[in-house]
Amino acid sequence: MNVDERVYKLYVYLKDNPFNREEVSEFLEITPRQLSRLLNKWQEEEILDYTSGMGRGNASEVSFKINVESHFVNHLIHNIKTYDLQKLQEILQIPMSDSSRKLIKICIDESLFVKEKVQEDNHYHMEYLYHIPKCLDPLHPIDISLLTLLNNVTDTLYISDKNELKSNIVIYDEWEGNNLIIHLYRNIRYSNGDILHASDVVHCIERLIDEKKNLGVYADILGVEVISASKLKIKLKKRKESIKWILSKIETSIYKVQNGQLIFTGPYKVDSVADDIMKIVYNPYYHHGTPDITSVIFVNDVKKYQEYYSRLSTREISLDESHNNDFLLFNPNTILSTDEREEIIYAIHCIMDGIKYEPRLTITKHFVLVSPKQSRIRNQSIMTRLNALFDTMEIIEISIEYYLEKHLDDLNADIILMSEVLRDNQYYYELLTSGKFIEWYYEPGISKNLLHVYNAKGADYWPYIEARYDNYMKENHLIVILDTYKKILHFPDNFENVMTDPYGIVYFNTIVIVNEDNSNDR
Repeated sequence: MNVDERVYKLYVYLKDNPFNREEVSEFLEITPRQLSRLLNKWQEEEILDYTSGMGRGNASEVSFKINVESHFVNHLIHNIKTYDLQKLQEILQIPMSDSSRKLIKICIDESLFVKEKVQEDNHYHMEYLYHIPKCLDPLHPIDISLLTLLNNVTDTLYISDKNELKSNIVIYDEWEGNNLIIHLYRNIRYSNGDILHASDVVHCIERLIDEKKNLGVYADILGVEVISASKLKIKLKKRKESIKWILSKIETSIYKVQNGQLIFTGPYKVDSVADDIMKIVYNPYYHHGTPDITSVIFVNDVKKYQEYYSRLSTREISLDESHNNDFLLFNPNTILSTDEREEIIYAIHCIMDGIKYEPRLTITKHFVLVSPKQSRIRNQSIMTRLNALFDTMEIIEISIEYYLEKHLDDLNADIILMSEVLRDNQYYYELLTSGKFIEWYYEPGISKNLLHVYNAKGADYWPYIEARYDNYMKENHLIVILDTYKKILHFPDNFENVMTDPYGIVYFNTIVIVNEDNSNDR
């Protein structure tokens, strides 16, 4: 299916004009005979239906069978290198949606960028994000979208790779009593060319400790100080190797502020951002060379993403170590009693198990369930069916941006739908050290006890405290798991060496593109 600019021009023209063979031919600057051949060709490709009018007064009719704009944008992006700038500028004058025009402009910029660099091995990739973050502050509530971007623009002191710690910016570390001395590589640069200084790292850690001072995770850090331009000291109450694992969390990312914006030292930098599109390009000062994928375009229109790759041969990659988790969380201060929460959870299990719900308790209190928009279809179905079972239940949908910006207490919710990506063996530890869960559940003594065990005890104790916390939440009917599922990645066949972090977030700079000439069907 080849939806080029002629198809799109015809589509736009027929929005406001009836089909007339001569007039359409003139508009497309072709002969009527050529138009007939094209219409028949497009009909064979199932782009449109064409009915030729027979006899005087019988008008021909054209109706489109596809989303012409999306397919045209898809065609243009895949073939943008075959257009000259004048032609592209003419195309941008054709009426289209703002999101399509933005995407085309970004791809034009990318095409020009490649030509300026005179490099034939520059490639861009498109990815879907369910929302485009407005700010890349590592201390903002972390969701999948923000985590995806931070993983590809930032460095942390350490990187968690399965059961090992690595680093892109620490050359080595050493212990002096209870103090951890960190030696930085001397050639690390921010995306603007500035050299990374130990004082930048100290500033980031100090801000982190100030923001997270209520968390037991950082309780053992007494202070941080600069020793030299490439060396710093983290002073601790006692020597503990786990501090390095803590410093691998994305919230410990290294950054500096320039003109009110955060800049980083990672493989990519933000090039442009809008409500529905963000583009990151490779950081020319990155310390590990130029990646095969030199830019990534993120869109929050899933249909646009799917249509873009519909013409490519792709493969699925199932991640065994990363799990997405959807669950309903009850407000610990809800008006609902323990028995009422148990009844609601019982109803949810009936829905999920396909069993007819037989009420055991009547709930007369009005209660509110808050659901962020763009939740999975399965979750939406469960919420709708649950709402039908309880007359006093109200569902309120909110945008993901509003959900992330507001404290959970400000939502006036009794129940909230959450979706998180968590490590199975550190489920509640993850929830209590990042994201929104902590806004409701930091204060209970059992939460502080769990953080204390992680902070003060070895890894052998962690499964016990996780199981104990899980029992507490379920026995008190405070949580109900809706689904746990593995993340599945979709990439073109010629993408190799796809690497992810423990949460299944892709590092785009590690991808190697092979045999491109035979893979894109261009």
